[in-house]
Formats: sequence, C-alpha cells, structure tokens
Amino acid sequence: MITAARVSRDHAEIKAEGAGFVLVDVGSSSGTFVNSEKVQRHKLKFNDRVEFGSRGGPYFVFNPTSAERVDLLRELSATARISIFSRLNKVDIEELTKIISARTYGADAAVFFQGDPSDSLYMLLAGLG
Repeated sequence: MITAARVSRDHAEIKAEGAGFVLVDVGSSSGTFVNSEKVQRHKLKFNDRVEFGSRGGPYFVFNPTSAERVDLLRELSATARISIFSRLNKVDIEELTKIISARTYGADAAVFFQGDPSDSLYMLLAGLG
C-alpha cells in the first residue's frame, strides 16, 4: 500500500498479478501517475516512475531490490490462487512458500509425462500448459 504522509489516506496498491505486478489506484483524490500519466490500473515495468498525490509530487521508481524477492512475490501470488490453498491465511501461505522451488524450463521441455510417479505439485506461472 502506498500512503502519502501529507494526507491521511491510501493512494494506491501494488499487487502481484501473474508473473508481474500491477499498480491500482484506490481512490486517491489527486490521482496516481506512472511515468507522468494518470492511471487507475497499470502493469508495472522495471524503472517505472510512480508518483502519487499529484503529478510532480512524491514518487518512487519501481525497481524491486532483487530477483529473489520478485520470485518470492510471484510464488506467493501463485500459491494463494490454487484452490486447495485458497483458505489459507497469509502466514500459512508464506510458510508454504518457503518449501517451494521455482524452476524455468525451455520451450518444448518435457517436465513430466502422464503416468510418471511424482512427489511434487507443479504450478505453471507463465507460459503455455
């Protein structure tokens, strides 16, 4: 949640969505801006300049500090969307995420075959299944 110290209200929220992040204005009176353009909802890219309160006002540059943190946020978001985990609270999802390992496979890679024994659950975060 992004809150301006000058006023006592929340301006916008950044949410994990799929493999990326979106900025959603939560009803600020002056608006939320990305790269000087007023937005209600915007898919964020690295180094986007996010201003809130007014154009030219307080800002930050969207640039998560590490790839590991971005991966963790994606895994949390993906885990919470799976129906068997949907009733878990945030703390339980975070604990579950500690045992998740993310892997990237190349195009046309066979991850597993029908009938293969498995001791794992696979979550497809991006790509085609």
